[in-house]
Amino acid sequence: AVPGVDTAGFTINMPMQGWSGDTAMQVVGRQNQPEPGYSVRYDGVAGDYFGALGIPLLRGRAFSRADNSTNSPPVAVCSEALARQVFPNEDPIGKYFRLGGERKYEIIGLVGDVKQTRLDDDRADRLYLPFVRGNGSLIVRTRVAPLSLAELIRTAVLEVDADQPVSNVRTLEQDI
Repeated sequence: AVPGVDTAGFTINMPMQGWSGDTAMQVVGRQNQPEPGYSVRYDGVAGDYFGALGIPLLRGRAFSRADNSTNSPPVAVCSEALARQVFPNEDPIGKYFRLGGERKYEIIGLVGDVKQTRLDDDRADRLYLPFVRGNGSLIVRTRVAPLSLAELIRTAVLEVDADQPVSNVRTLEQDI
């Protein structure tokens, strides 16, 4: 643990970078849905991603460490906007969907909406999937000036994985 750090998470796509993944989501067992499915934005996340960005958990649960395993059942968390778009007048918790293919995901949590790509982007539908491995970005919420902890955080990362590159350290405010 690094003194001054409240929580941390990990993501494939950092907020405010102007990019977001888009895919087709098919609700299992639902008749009369768009072909090839509902167009939704998605992101892979791990750790306390929602807490690190201050995204409120409204119902259900966030991902646990076990969810970020290749052996765990496929689960997802969705935003309020996605719930309004895909599950109007329904509770999305416990619903199953596919993202092409046969793998079924269960929605386990509902979180608040965020501006992911740009501040002027009105699309807030987002599907969050557990991030298992690959490249991405560490997000850290601190109770002190964030950049004052940059070297301590870099050292902590390198203690866990000496081959892990740590670069482009900046605040979310700098990205906005």
